[in-house]
Amino acid sequence: MEHLTVDLSKTGIRNPLLRDYLEGHPRLQQFYRWKPDFNSFEEVIQERIKFKVDRIVLMTELESQHLAYYDKFPGLKSQVKSIGSERTFTVTTGHQLCLATGPLYFIYRL
Repeated sequence: MEHLTVDLSKTGIRNPLLRDYLEGHPRLQQFYRWKPDFNSFEEVIQERIKFKVDRIVLMTELESQHLAYYDKFPGLKSQVKSIGSERTFTVTTGHQLCLATGPLYFIYRL
């Protein structure tokens, strides 16, 4: 798996809570289970294997939601189908929006 590393001092992140979290400041470690770094993925995956979900229901629902896009994005169908595999994991994010810029994120993102 390929990944890039960005120097936090060059990102413009001014929120001290977010910066401390990303830098692994000891005073915040009681609030999360895994470090926010690339090396934690294997440990997280091993833990998530124990958490069973109905992958077929999820895959079927995603298929129905994405049918209109299959012609436009040829690889999408196989990606959605891969959700049915016990070897597929997803990363879902969202909370950093509040930590980084709050409601302004949505204005600047548009």
